[in-house]
Amino acid sequence: MSVSSRVVASVEGVATKPFRVRVAVAAVAASVANLLVLAVALLLELAPGFRPLAPAPIVFLTVLGVVGADAVYAFLDQRTDAGHDLFRTVALAVLVVSFVPDFALLALDPAATTLGVLALVVMHVVVAAICLAFVPGDAPKIPV
Repeated sequence: MSVSSRVVASVEGVATKPFRVRVAVAAVAASVANLLVLAVALLLELAPGFRPLAPAPIVFLTVLGVVGADAVYAFLDQRTDAGHDLFRTVALAVLVVSFVPDFALLALDPAATTLGVLALVVMHVVVAAICLAFVPGDAPKIPV
């Protein structure tokens, strides 16, 4: 079995788990993946002294992004029959908008470099991809 087949099988296995399990798996997977992106960025010294490229803010903001995506999915799933498709559209729109503050750092932070900011952009893409892979499914109903 190839590596890609095992990854697809793993994602499909998680997709059948309860919503809270999928949320936890997404948060851990996205955090680990973003820490790997961070390790590469630090190893290559893409932006020495650029404070956003540090483990604590990356893990905190990654988990916050996953939890936010989960809340949006649960909200959409409860209020529309097209929750899954609408979630994908909203997630991709939010992903594009999330690049704006990253690129603003080029003007606002003297330690920011283009490659350092691109590392942050890659992290946003990682979180979005993982949320799109793990989050959709039966979400718990939110009391209104």
